[in-house]
Amino acid sequence: MSKLEVLIDKAAKGDEDAVIEFYKELWEKTELIVPLVPNALVEASGIDPKSKDVFYVAQVDGRSVIPIFSSPSYLQLWAGEEIPFVTKLFRTLLWVIPHDTWLHLNPAQDLGKEFTPWELEQLRDNGLNALEELAEDVMPSEQGDFELETSPGVYPEYERKLRSVFEVYEEIKEGFIVTLTNLDTNTSSVLVGVSQEGLEEKRLEELSAEIVEMARVIIPSNMEISVVPDVNNPSYPYSALFRDAVPFYLRPDVDTSEPSIFNKVLDRYNPKFDNSK
Repeated sequence: MSKLEVLIDKAAKGDEDAVIEFYKELWEKTELIVPLVPNALVEASGIDPKSKDVFYVAQVDGRSVIPIFSSPSYLQLWAGEEIPFVTKLFRTLLWVIPHDTWLHLNPAQDLGKEFTPWELEQLRDNGLNALEELAEDVMPSEQGDFELETSPGVYPEYERKLRSVFEVYEEIKEGFIVTLTNLDTNTSSVLVGVSQEGLEEKRLEELSAEIVEMARVIIPSNMEISVVPDVNNPSYPYSALFRDAVPFYLRPDVDTSEPSIFNKVLDRYNPKFDNSK
């Protein structure tokens, strides 16, 4: 296991120092394997393959995602065949991809990481100075002593109402409620998280507003209500709090064999290159 993968593993287990070290290792030293579109397909599209590297870009849930790999073997396992690739320093790669593109390190592996356009923009603009802010966004700041309740049943009436809402959204696979109590101030927050695939941004905003509105007639008014739109996406603040949470809602026939939330696996896309064209 490489140093980068060790740091991903530690970060997935809630080690904030490992999150910072992961970004630092990635920025300062890491060369990555980036798959290319085969020349035959590039030429067929009218692009001169010698003019620039044509990275393979997957379209996933309306997003442009470039898969990247920490070793050629991971690329081979993902693609299922030998495909062309180049080796790029991570910090160099950031400047040669469109700004609305996501990167996904080691898709279909247990130890990987998605990078949102926002994360990449922070690194482009601020370099190593962005690390603390990125780490804070991956997991909540821990000031004082906290108690986390991750089992369902604390707010049964709220759960019942949320189930009726979640059933309308076929994209929602699981629903969670966790309660975070600051023992120093004796204040609590309720966080509602969902595991979903493919919900558009506008519908996510509408769903989040509805979740908060429903809480106001059930949850005490002095408790803050927060929504995590995708607990599998580490770019959302507080997503790490759901790592050991038990879902109160589970869509029937959902496969729950998920990897660490530090790696939202996008193995539903596959290059399926056809070099015969």
